Amino acid sequence: MKPAVAVSTPYVGRLKVKHGWRAVFGMHSHGHNEIMVMLGGKLSVRAGGEEFQVEKGDALFYAPNVKHFEEADSKEGADFIFFSIPASFKINSKLLVRDPGRRLLTLAHWLAEEREKPFEKRERLLGAYIQAVIFEMEKLSKDRPNSPLSHIRDHIAGSLTENHSVSSLAKRAGMSKFHFIRTYRKYSGLSPVQDLLRMRLESACNLLVTTEMTLKQIAVETGFCDEYYFSRMFRKHLGTTPGAFRHGRI
Repeated sequence: MKPAVAVSTPYVGRLKVKHGWRAVFGMHSHGHNEIMVMLGGKLSVRAGGEEFQVEKGDALFYAPNVKHFEEADSKEGADFIFFSIPASFKINSKLLVRDPGRRLLTLAHWLAEEREKPFEKRERLLGAYIQAVIFEMEKLSKDRPNSPLSHIRDHIAGSLTENHSVSSLAKRAGMSKFHFIRTYRKYSGLSPVQDLLRMRLESACNLLVTTEMTLKQIAVETGFCDEYYFSRMFRKHLGTTPGAFRHGRI
């Protein structure tokens, strides 16, 4: 198991910039690892010989001595957190990490909140969140085995409010119902129904900590029939209530 991040005093910075902002040093590099996670808006980035745009939920990893430059050229500007890790700590991440599941976004919001709270265990907690961000980026950077049903999982993730059934999903996959279930479980480790519920709960967790939406609104947004069923499933599978999760009482 990889050792904990060796940062005696974790520094987490946050920048909210307007349209037209540019990195003050121009194209530059560092002698340490740097990670950025987008909380909102967009940035145009040049790094590693590439040019691309990063948006809400995306993360950037700059290894030591990798030259990079950021610019807020969108109307909404950009909001992001950033932190550095010693060069001695090896991070196996891609330069640009996209996270459709929004786990990185959730962790980034927790980091942004905790950095404002002066309490005795603050450094330890920030270090744990930073470690979680790194692990999640490394996991998302790994090449995954090609699944014949990846397009089905992408379809489910992008349409959580639809009333999905195993029969309709099997038809979309061009398989019999029972072959579809067996194949889906082989590649995801879960049945289609279990995976759908997991996706809905993960999406709900993200909305609870990153928005002020009501439980009723979140239930609708994530495909639960109503807030009562949503709360019951949340407690059953996550061991706490949506309200307690939102306020950190877990």
